[in-house]
Amino acid sequence: MKTALATITLALLTFSVYATQDKKITKIRITGPGGYPDETTIYFDRDLSPAYSAPEDGPKAFNQITNAPNIYSITTDNVFCNNNGYSDLSASEVVPLGITTDTAGLYYISARVITNFDTTSVFQLEDRQNGQFTDLRTSPYALWLGDSEVINNRFFLHISRPVYFTPVTAGCANNDGVLQVDGDNTIQWSSAYLFDTLGNLVTSQSHVSGSYSFTGLAEGDYRVVLVFDNYMAVKQLGIAGTYVVAQIHPSSLIAATNQEFTFQSTTHNVTTFLWQLGDSTQIGGVANPSYSYYTPGTYEVILTASNEAGCVTQTSVFVEVQQATGITDIHAGDRKIWAYNQTITAVLNEEISQGAEINIYNTLGQPVYYNPITDLTTVITLNQVPDGYYIISVKNNKVETTKRIFIGN
Repeated sequence: MKTALATITLALLTFSVYATQDKKITKIRITGPGGYPDETTIYFDRDLSPAYSAPEDGPKAFNQITNAPNIYSITTDNVFCNNNGYSDLSASEVVPLGITTDTAGLYYISARVITNFDTTSVFQLEDRQNGQFTDLRTSPYALWLGDSEVINNRFFLHISRPVYFTPVTAGCANNDGVLQVDGDNTIQWSSAYLFDTLGNLVTSQSHVSGSYSFTGLAEGDYRVVLVFDNYMAVKQLGIAGTYVVAQIHPSSLIAATNQEFTFQSTTHNVTTFLWQLGDSTQIGGVANPSYSYYTPGTYEVILTASNEAGCVTQTSVFVEVQQATGITDIHAGDRKIWAYNQTITAVLNEEISQGAEINIYNTLGQPVYYNPITDLTTVITLNQVPDGYYIISVKNNKVETTKRIFIGN
């Protein structure tokens, strides 16, 4: 017995020395009717062979405990191993297993340890005598075995290679992103679901194997759910995009001659800015320019935003410039905007005019909230938006005030 224990200890020591960070380990356990377990360790790493190779592989030291079973892997050159190494799982592997029993009864075979394997690798135990496959990720395999049996070439562990995902960038229209999927041909997933970041189902496919794609995708984060019998594998993935979004938020919609406007932009995927200010003036390369007009009138301010991918968008806003007399004078201190967690508060110290409103935009310039302003104090709670920075726009008396604040916990 001491010799057997020494052999096992040596095998475990040599097993731990020859390893890389990519090493994947599974321990296949058998438990007999007396409750005695036994295990064999199978691992996958670079530059390994399924043939026996010392000291990476360790021969089986059979236990002599009464009523205790033994389980072992069998190399391609027919060596019974306590631990056995295979290649890096760039292709699916089939590992022959052997079993000995010391008493008749109900036995359970399970995958007790699954370490460092991709979630899309499927573990199946094949019983060739019964023609049955069991998914060891979700349940053990139960079977009746007789007394003093030596069983080889009946049980085989099938482990599929991981599913590989390749995202293809969405273009300027933001509707042509692709998620290419390269699966193991030995596995057919019953369903493949694609969800967006809010948990909405985007699309699904049934009975998929090998290579297939999810097409027509917009930029964003996605969750792929693959279903195999009772097992579910989940992968978080992202599609990049080149489409551009731009919005203009002027400091005011009306000002006096020689009074400065600030044009704040909220953009996405923009690297180049060109502002046309309506009086033949152009400003380039600036995201948030300031400008004063010397002549009264109504001016259309146009922002042309683009990027290196050739995507372009254009947006505009009209501002009114009047002589200094007769203009509603709104001071910065008359308006206060702040947020605490998901609650936004806007306080005005001025008369509420008809058409007063509050708008909230995300950093892509997309509106997430709108409501008319009817009271001097407006309190808004946004429970359904992700944590992040938002632009709060308050419009009253033809003057717009914007503020960038963080909403969230």
